Amino acid sequence: IEWNQPEIDGGMFAMTLLYAIAFLGYGATALNWGVHPRQDAALRRILRIPTDERVLVLVAAGELKDEFRQAGSWRLNSDSYFSVVD
Repeated sequence: IEWNQPEIDGGMFAMTLLYAIAFLGYGATALNWGVHPRQDAALRRILRIPTDERVLVLVAAGELKDEFRQAGSWRLNSDSYFSVVD
């Protein structure tokens, strides 16, 4: 048994969903659902989520403006973290 399989499968599904939304020309972002159990219970009540299902991620999606700003971050050159071992 793989104990974290829901997170693995859910993460791959969320990634594919985000790619599909982008392919359709919309913007989307994943919102991690790592919250206190009380917050999780509140969301479950509001959305009537069964107890045998888990919330792993929320996805915000919508139309993009013609122009917008987004956050960026400095990246290392790939040579700094990849190496070829002969």
